[in-house]
Amino acid sequence: MKRIFLLILFIGLVYPQTKGGAGSANEIDYSGKDFLAKSLTFDVGATINEFSVDDAMTGNSDDAVPTESTVVTYTAAQLAAYTGSGNLVTVGTIGTGVWNAGAITSSGDILANTSNYVIEGYATGRSVDRVMSFRISPGTTPGTDLTCIDVNVAGNEYNPATTTDGTDLAKEGSEGSWTLSANGKQLIVSPTETVIGTAQPTIDVHNLNNSSTTDAYYLSATRSNGGIQFGIRPWGSNVALDWTTILQAGDRLQFKCAFKTSS
Repeated sequence: MKRIFLLILFIGLVYPQTKGGAGSANEIDYSGKDFLAKSLTFDVGATINEFSVDDAMTGNSDDAVPTESTVVTYTAAQLAAYTGSGNLVTVGTIGTGVWNAGAITSSGDILANTSNYVIEGYATGRSVDRVMSFRISPGTTPGTDLTCIDVNVAGNEYNPATTTDGTDLAKEGSEGSWTLSANGKQLIVSPTETVIGTAQPTIDVHNLNNSSTTDAYYLSATRSNGGIQFGIRPWGSNVALDWTTILQAGDRLQFKCAFKTSS
């Protein structure tokens, strides 16, 4: 009799009753009962021994599964308090929708991949967009020297570079950030930041050649030794003119130029 009882007890432990009765393929019914297991092991993969509520995930464990609340708390904390101290490198994409993480502050550089910065096309360093507005007019001695200034009017500039105005700039001379070639045809501005590319300038105010109302001119801009070289030409011609000749007493030329710098 004792042996029969032990056999029945053994069968109950090894083959517990299920929702569908003994031998059913349904889940085992432990409702209303406490179930204590040291670990969960499957055919492949890690052996799980904990459902973790570590919101900081400091354990960094391969045998703990975080709860839903833990994942939500940890993810929210990371996105809300991200402050980068190095480079945030992304190779590929972050999801397919909108990543709404609030403000991201970084003391390093945000890279699009391991070699390019955020603006594609300049693979060896930063590529910073800038727009500046300049005014060129005769200096103290019209026909001999020029005054070159950064207009710096709200709405005319975007992220301007660092420049110093040039007063009474003569041929083959330098004043502030400005240089004029010996023939007066190349006017160069050299910001503190190195220029790595430039667009063609657009003219805002055109009052040249003794305030002529019939002559038309256009500007060209090219990168030159880390600065921007400006040339002025009559419409329909590719021959550059002398800046000191085209700007007489009372004349002025104001224009905007978009460019990129490496810092």
